[in-house]
Amino acid sequence: MSAADREALLAERIGERIEDARGAYLARAVLTGVVPTEAEVERELARALARPDAAIARCSATADSHSAASRPTRTTRATRLM
Repeated sequence: MSAADREALLAERIGERIEDARGAYLARAVLTGVVPTEAEVERELARALARPDAAIARCSATADSHSAASRPTRTTRATRLM
């Protein structure tokens, strides 16, 4: 997988994480009957994304494991089982 492909995958995954966090917060707000302001949603989103390094590491590991050029190793197989 090329570097450009990895960057595209990473951007896609981070975008999905942002949408998931925003959707979960808004769903919770609707269920409780309290509609948050945009600033409250943005603060919650910032909290959900407080660890971008972990997300980047997961995306990189996923991209590496899906690469056609890489063969699964014991470490890769053990990680998948976890």
